[in-house]
Amino acid sequence: MCYHMLSERDISREQRTELVYGMVGGVNADASSSIWTAITAFNQENKVYFVTIKNYDNNTDRHHADMAAGDGPHYSEPGTVDIG
Repeated sequence: MCYHMLSERDISREQRTELVYGMVGGVNADASSSIWTAITAFNQENKVYFVTIKNYDNNTDRHHADMAAGDGPHYSEPGTVDIG
């Protein structure tokens, strides 16, 4: 599930490049609020990129499968990717 912080009209009109932020685990309300606030501010200010959030709802298998297939997010919340 992806959440767009801009309307589709704003995205297509401005022709900005989409970056995807992946959320895998449950995020507490304060952290989630600060992430949404930061992404909203970024999207309002940046003319080249915009960020959407892909929520994996604690499904690490789906997250890893997306990453292995090359369809993963550009950035994942810290602690969700095991590179060891």
